Amino acid sequence: MPRGMTPEAKRFWRETVDILNRVQDLLTIADGPVLADYCEICAEHYRIMRTIDVMTRRKMRDLKRELEDGLKKLPQAKDPKLLAEVRRQLQSKMPTAMEVSTAITEKYATRLALLRNQKKVFEREFGLTPSGRRSILMPGGGTKPASEDPLDFAFYGGRPKLVAV
Repeated sequence: MPRGMTPEAKRFWRETVDILNRVQDLLTIADGPVLADYCEICAEHYRIMRTIDVMTRRKMRDLKRELEDGLKKLPQAKDPKLLAEVRRQLQSKMPTAMEVSTAITEKYATRLALLRNQKKVFEREFGLTPSGRRSILMPGGGTKPASEDPLDFAFYGGRPKLVAV
């Protein structure tokens, strides 16, 4: 593992290397820096998605708190039926968690799109996608049928794969 990687990138490194090492002679020492870049991209993508989740939860909590605080200030707050009706009407006008998350995600949209594109390139290079695996030439020459594909075995471990229905 190259030095200087973030803790999240190190986690992605261990997971990815574990998968790729299941295929004999697939990784070499020369792949280290490129694989480290891939892991840093994965880690940044993960951090942004986690930030969006935390910000969404925080915003939803704050909206609910504002609603409850506003209800307490109403002069009719002593009438439980009226209070329940006002609460129901206000809650129906509150944004959903999905709407809040979408609004927050828009702030990061450009960076997320760039990271996703970079991830796709690296995933194809390392054979981490079905189309990427087709372009990898393994020692011994020729291509193996899908049932003998070592990367398929590494990913699925003999379990059924997704198939078109």
